[in-house]
Amino acid sequence: MAFTTPDPPEYVTLVSNDGFEFVIPRSAACVSGTIRRMLDPASKFSEAITGRCVFEDMKFVSNAPL
Repeated sequence: MAFTTPDPPEYVTLVSNDGFEFVIPRSAACVSGTIRRMLDPASKFSEAITGRCVFEDMKFVSNAPL
């Protein structure tokens, strides 16, 4: 019996250190080489398994008026 790896999820979650979560298409996230490598199933990083990238050093900044 051959085992196949499941297809990676179509969407991933990016999390800033202040708790904001952004669910975006994997294709958009993978424009960044760093994120692409984090999400590569061959990397065995936890992000590749969970589809969730937590950025400890990045805060969400919005230019939208409140």
